[in-house]
Amino acid sequence: MISKLALVPMAALGLTLTACSSEPSEAEMLQAVSRFTSNLYQQQAAAMAFVVGPSRGGAPQVATITDFRKLDCEPARGGAAGHDCQFEMTMNNGKGEMRDRAPFFRAADGSLAMSIN
Repeated sequence: MISKLALVPMAALGLTLTACSSEPSEAEMLQAVSRFTSNLYQQQAAAMAFVVGPSRGGAPQVATITDFRKLDCEPARGGAAGHDCQFEMTMNNGKGEMRDRAPFFRAADGSLAMSIN
């Protein structure tokens, strides 16, 4: 027979595992996409500064997300961790609304991260 004290850590572990495998929220996805686009901008700005020089002012425009909507998510395939999620977003870069699907997973620090397909 399992003691009641032994059930407490098992229940906590179950809740932790459930939280790790749960579908990401729209707010978490927005944060992950924002971090991803910010990192991409920083890489482009560094490359531009390298090519044309930092004093030429050739840095790309910072694009920000003006509207974001989660459409759906499904568990990642092929044994991968995380979820494959579809979303729509609009950015202030003049390209209008776009729809995309990308893998989202939990980073080591517990935050949601997005990767490229």
